Amino acid sequence: TPLTDQGRTRALTQSRRMAANGLRVLGMAYGPSLDDLTFAGVIGMEDPPREGVLEAVSALRSGGVNVLMVTGDSKETAIAIAKRCGIVGPIDTSFHSSATHASSSGRSTSVSESQPLSHNPIDNLEGGVTGALSGEELDAIPPQTLAEAIIGVKVFYRVAPRHKLALVRAFQGQKEIVAMTGDGVNDATALKAADIGIAMGKEGTDVAKEAADMVLADDNFMTICHAVAEGKGIFYNIRNFLSFQLSTSFAALTMETIATIFGSPNP
Repeated sequence: TPLTDQGRTRALTQSRRMAANGLRVLGMAYGPSLDDLTFAGVIGMEDPPREGVLEAVSALRSGGVNVLMVTGDSKETAIAIAKRCGIVGPIDTSFHSSATHASSSGRSTSVSESQPLSHNPIDNLEGGVTGALSGEELDAIPPQTLAEAIIGVKVFYRVAPRHKLALVRAFQGQKEIVAMTGDGVNDATALKAADIGIAMGKEGTDVAKEAADMVLADDNFMTICHAVAEGKGIFYNIRNFLSFQLSTSFAALTMETIATIFGSPNP
């Protein structure tokens, strides 16, 4: 039986609905040859976010870090996963203190009630999303204006390795410090070009590890959050130390100068 327009529309609608729930959708068909196939249906596979990702992303965003998603998935799947991870939408500050001090806590079940949700996941797909661009749309943007065109975009979908490299360079062109995470061979060029390339230690490929500046031994995104917190702590301590030393040294030098000018004994 040939696939009618009505059946095709029904299959595409169902695949979009499944993708909007964060599933990766595969179309299945069977037949004696590639030229004689019968459509069997669609299958959804779930690859849920790891434990602690939601809390880590919320803590990073609260600390001024701009977290983005660059993926090869479809737009619907990418946005759904981005919302689950807290990459898009309002910052949930309730995770900030708990994620900073207790990385071993489980995933929070609290849900923001600022906007009512529809029963249809497609209706809520882009709620809170400031922008999403595909790899094809990135190709259409001139390199000279790419840095300005991606301002406010949180999700990049259907991207190729060249797009990841272009995004890293575009953000660096905005004077941003770019940290890139990845685990595959196709991430190697972007990991090498980023200011801080972060590869996965357990599931990452050797090519990605060689190209990266650091390797996460536990493949835990929360480790990045702790590293950023430690780095900021060291920076603030150095700044406070220098401020203290300069202020006290300036006062002592001023007293020495005045005493020398007036011929008084050193204080």
